[in-house]
Amino acid sequence: MRSFFIVLAVSSLSSSNLTPNPSPIGEGSIYTLQQKQQQEQYILKKQQQELHNTFQEQELYTPLSNRRGVGGEAAVGEAVKASFLFTGDILLDRGVRRFIEKKGVDALFSQGIDSLFSTAHIVVGNLECPATKVKAPVFKRYIFRGEPVHLSTLRKHGFTHLNLCNNHSIDQGREGLMDTKRNIERAGMIPAGVGRNMAEAAQPVLLTKKPRNVWLLTSLRMALENWALLNDRPCVSQEPMDSLILRIRRLKKSDPKAVVIVSLHWGGEHTLRPVPLQRMEAHALINAGADALICHHTHTLQTIEEYKGKKIFYSIGNFIFDQPKPLNSKACVVKLTVTENEVKAEPVPIIIRNCVPLIERNH
Repeated sequence: MRSFFIVLAVSSLSSSNLTPNPSPIGEGSIYTLQQKQQQEQYILKKQQQELHNTFQEQELYTPLSNRRGVGGEAAVGEAVKASFLFTGDILLDRGVRRFIEKKGVDALFSQGIDSLFSTAHIVVGNLECPATKVKAPVFKRYIFRGEPVHLSTLRKHGFTHLNLCNNHSIDQGREGLMDTKRNIERAGMIPAGVGRNMAEAAQPVLLTKKPRNVWLLTSLRMALENWALLNDRPCVSQEPMDSLILRIRRLKKSDPKAVVIVSLHWGGEHTLRPVPLQRMEAHALINAGADALICHHTHTLQTIEEYKGKKIFYSIGNFIFDQPKPLNSKACVVKLTVTENEVKAEPVPIIIRNCVPLIERNH
């Protein structure tokens, strides 16, 4: 195994300090990043235990022909090589909304990004907000809502899939979540990580069939603020790690040549390295048969690791976002190339200026 880093980071947080039940944060105490992660891990563990029973009771694998995805025809026709791009967080509210009001949505796409997107058959982005007219804000600290009309511009510039498996797509409630899903479909794109219930939300999305099947699996690996875990109601995927591992194994057993890409929403915000638990889980997914992990949530570009010849992008950072600090402005787009016999993943470094992603000149 060999590891390499895109950034020289601050020291990682040790999982040895994580306790099963962190002490509550009392009045006047300092709410540190580590305490926040401890609390989130504890809440997530409780949620995952409830989810575990649901996923154990259902069949985790359904025939390929019944999966959600591109349908009967391959997205890339008869090509012997398929090219994919995966971007980080896309926000259509707050500072980005103000940018759009002044300059329009098209101005968010530089010539360099448009040129890059034109080289790919499939472009997957993480939509970090609901795009809906529904106004039913959940009681939480940061609440976003983008305008549905802007989705068509994302499609025009090359996006084919939008991942909703994150902690902000639920900001306008379950109705807003499902309306966003419908709006994405109306704009000609395919949503991922969302469904009428947990089982549907966790279903893999078929990105293409040629030159071989390429699947995208998603899971939100963090606790949600003031969001009731109701497995039979509209939600995003929070599939437990053991079920993800089992799903990957069954997929690979049924179709050994299939390519499996896993996208997790996880990690500590504004940090540069994953904690040991994340590395352990990432390795377990690769051991199960995943071909690459392309993840997000931290709003930073984190460690890129190579494990058993497979790339793990712990967090690829922002894409269209309004956080101006240098820590949040560096990111990457992942370029994935799939042939009959090879899967190649490489980062394309970007820098974000005034909400607009730009390809770094030295790339």
